[in-house]
Amino acid sequence: MIAKKQKIKNSSRIDFSFIFFIILILGSLAFLIISNIRITQKRSLMIDEIKALEEQIQKLQESKTNLESNISKADQDTYWEEKAREQGFVKDGENPVVVLPPTDSNGEDNQKNNQGFFQSLLEDINNFFTKVIQR
Repeated sequence: MIAKKQKIKNSSRIDFSFIFFIILILGSLAFLIISNIRITQKRSLMIDEIKALEEQIQKLQESKTNLESNISKADQDTYWEEKAREQGFVKDGENPVVVLPPTDSNGEDNQKNNQGFFQSLLEDINNFFTKVIQR
């Protein structure tokens, strides 16, 4: 009878170690699967970031070529003459021309555009009657 009790204890130890081994393997597999999912997500984020940076590099290269072309233009005298004329400078012997906004016959600025329709109509009628009375 003593021998039978020892065999039962050994079989329960085998079952416990087998279950522990299965749980260990399943835990390791779960850890590896979760790690793989996280790595895939990070990889997709990195790929998106790389695409954005490549677009930024392309824009910077375009602006670099524009700046280089402007530098080559700046070496020419005609470029600086154009820039000076845009700011209102004139050469010696040239007469500057200034264009002023249109004025009324009285010399006042044209304010009818800023007023409402009825207000300008009332002013016209008032001006008409003041001219008739003055005659």
